[in-house]
Amino acid sequence: MPPMRSEAPLAGELVLLDPREVRLWRERGSLPRLQLGHRVCYGRVRIVRAFPLSDRERYVSFLDWNGKGVGMVERLGDLDRDSRRIAREELRRRYFTPVITRINRVRWLFGSVSFDVQTDRGPRTFDVKDGRSNIVAIGRGRYLFTDVDDNPYEIPDVRELDGASYSRIEGLI
Repeated sequence: MPPMRSEAPLAGELVLLDPREVRLWRERGSLPRLQLGHRVCYGRVRIVRAFPLSDRERYVSFLDWNGKGVGMVERLGDLDRDSRRIAREELRRRYFTPVITRINRVRWLFGSVSFDVQTDRGPRTFDVKDGRSNIVAIGRGRYLFTDVDDNPYEIPDVRELDGASYSRIEGLI
């Protein structure tokens, strides 16, 4: 393995990385390490989305420990399986948006809508004021719900919800 270095591109320089040369790995729960081909290794990297709401699987950036851009891959899915898994783990940790997997109950309460849902982080109950302006379509079948405390909840694709869950929100989306 080559020695660890931290050589970021010049400020403002966009480097599109070849996903075949990107390798991520982790040692004992640490931040991921990044190797680019046989050239450069970065000891600890942070992974961020260029478009966190509109295109979660595209344009994923790698930052060195000092926050300087190393480069980005156009499609997360083009990384090898282990690197893709590590990148998705880090992105999930960075972006705290719970994903709604089932909608148990929807109730209208004095101009707001109360939701009882199951998420990838467990059961949640939250209220949304003025359902139409706080439930926003942000992609093909993808919706972002913002509760009264400005906490986001996401449905990545309403077509993947079970029929009962979909029917509970059909009039809101």
